[in-house]
Amino acid sequence: MIGAHHARGWSEESAGDRRGLLPPALKWCYTAFVALLVPVYWWHYGPINFLWFSNIALLTTLVAVWRESALLASMMALAVV
Repeated sequence: MIGAHHARGWSEESAGDRRGLLPPALKWCYTAFVALLVPVYWWHYGPINFLWFSNIALLTTLVAVWRESALLASMMALAVV
């Protein structure tokens, strides 16, 4: 049943193999960057500033990095462009 496997696209096994590709140091550095940036932006520009696509992308990219979600990361790249 080779055809049935190829018709499904990505299998659960291959999706599980992709996990853990980002080093934890990158995840923690980006988290620290966002944790420092958000209060500064909030203080200087107010909470309404976070409705801009760039700031939504900044926060959603944090989720994408921790979940290692290529879908979320690519959605944010397109939203900013």
